[in-house]
Amino acid sequence: MAKHSLSEFEARVFELVQLQPELAAAEVARRLKSRPHRVTYVVRRLIEEEFIEKRVLINPFALGLKVIVVFFSLTIPGEAARLARLNEIAKQNGVSWVACYSGRMQVGVVLHSPTLEDGLRQLDQLGVSLGGHMRDKMIAVRTHYYQFPRRYLQPITNGKATFLHITSNAPSEQALKLTEEERAIVMRLANGSCPSQRELARELGQPVSSLENRMLALRKKNIVSGTFYSLNTRRLKILSYKILLSMQQCHPQVEEQVLAFCRQNVHCCFLLRTLGSWDYEIGIECFTPQDLANVTGEIYQHLEKFIDHLEVLDEISVLKFSLFPFSTKNNGAL
Repeated sequence: MAKHSLSEFEARVFELVQLQPELAAAEVARRLKSRPHRVTYVVRRLIEEEFIEKRVLINPFALGLKVIVVFFSLTIPGEAARLARLNEIAKQNGVSWVACYSGRMQVGVVLHSPTLEDGLRQLDQLGVSLGGHMRDKMIAVRTHYYQFPRRYLQPITNGKATFLHITSNAPSEQALKLTEEERAIVMRLANGSCPSQRELARELGQPVSSLENRMLALRKKNIVSGTFYSLNTRRLKILSYKILLSMQQCHPQVEEQVLAFCRQNVHCCFLLRTLGSWDYEIGIECFTPQDLANVTGEIYQHLEKFIDHLEVLDEISVLKFSLFPFSTKNNGAL
């Protein structure tokens, strides 16, 4: 019978390595007062049983890309017809993410574009492809991304979380031109699990020494911003939500308080700073709707004097997720 939960020890191991995949087993064992071979076994088994997957964080801002997100209602009648149209959209060049939600906002789409003008053209094309069935759309441009460790799996852990952070504060003036070899590396790492460099070199047909040099260059440019273990939330029957926050005012104090709240709350998995129809996106994961109600209550408690509007999106499914959503060899600036 398929397993649908993690043991206490498995959850504690995952909490320590999820944003630090290279953390030595001996160090994890020391912190957990266990033995290295037990830690190694647990990580290997979680990967083999598809609970976790090692991924690479590709930084679109370092590539000079603009990240545009739109949420909207979709009035196409019939679930099969809606899914067919959304799957067509998911295949389009530059479409990074497509997800379905319950409630007022039924669909979310993220676009990666070399310029804002290109992104607006993509949005127009998206509306045309949906034949006038896109309604109540909300649009924003993402500027900061914070990824927090999942701590709700092991509730005894307290304190503020460490995190991964990428930002568009100092983006390239224009989208970077990758060499064909660099592009192959980025596309492979952005759209699958993270292999060893030797495995990656063999898979792409590049000499190991050349690939190592290219990986070093990609890291120096912050295009490859880090590694992490993703979690198979569906397998564990975990509920996923997005909270969209519109604020009465936006200044550094507000951002500091929003970030501090997300670092403290164990159900917050990521935070996105945006410019547009809302100011912040908070990713929430939990086991019950009551957990979500508790989180929203705590948000109001901590940020009430700043909040203008709060909207919750209940995620049903993700149809596409790619950190480098370009399929053709020559796609403009990239």
